[in-house]
Amino acid sequence: MFIIASTRPLPIHYDEHAKWYFKRGIYADRKVTYPFFVEVERGADLQPVIGYIERFISQYTQYEMAIHADDWYIHFYVQQQFRHAEFTNGVIYLKR
Repeated sequence: MFIIASTRPLPIHYDEHAKWYFKRGIYADRKVTYPFFVEVERGADLQPVIGYIERFISQYTQYEMAIHADDWYIHFYVQQQFRHAEFTNGVIYLKR
């Protein structure tokens, strides 16, 4: 499981085929400073996460998003897909 947090509302999404679940949660880590977040239960393929982030980014002209994950493969994969991503203290930030 990992967390996607943002300054904008995040949609709830279930992808049964890929086994990804984006749901509201009660995550209270001090690193999460944005008011909206979803808990993501991880599936095997990371492409649905990239699609979710791309759909979110396309909806807003200004946004801030943080991805909190313990899995370094997720960090690497997101940074490869989004070159403007910043990495600080185990958190990936996407801003526009």
